[in-house]
Amino acid sequence: MTQWKDDETHLFQYGLFAYMVKNSKFVEDFDDNDWEQIAEIVPTKDARKCHKRWLFIQKLGGNKTKWTAQEDEILKQLIVDHGAKDWTSISEKLNDALLELIQNASNEDRDKMVLTARNGKQCRERWLTALDPSIKKS
Repeated sequence: MTQWKDDETHLFQYGLFAYMVKNSKFVEDFDDNDWEQIAEIVPTKDARKCHKRWLFIQKLGGNKTKWTAQEDEILKQLIVDHGAKDWTSISEKLNDALLELIQNASNEDRDKMVLTARNGKQCRERWLTALDPSIKKS
């Protein structure tokens, strides 16, 4: 079994979410054909490995990479707009906003950007431990 490299994981995540948006389809509704198409995005992995990677990422609680300043700003604005409550909805809006930024970026900027999917738990934890202005930082 070969480990997934960071660039493969980033390519997989970007391709997965772009595919979901393009096809208006949730991962939970994917069939074997969908996973075959996702595997075409990551040439070093097959459909089965891509599906297993998705399950692994979900089991871990989503993306484990460091939060970017851009993610923080979008998260803060989403909480201003929607409140700090429906974290699943906030995470979906965050992921949509990041995907839109990537899609609308110039080719040069797009090459430097990485889509990192976040889940509701991660958004809540980021807000409560780092971004909430009422937090007393020592």
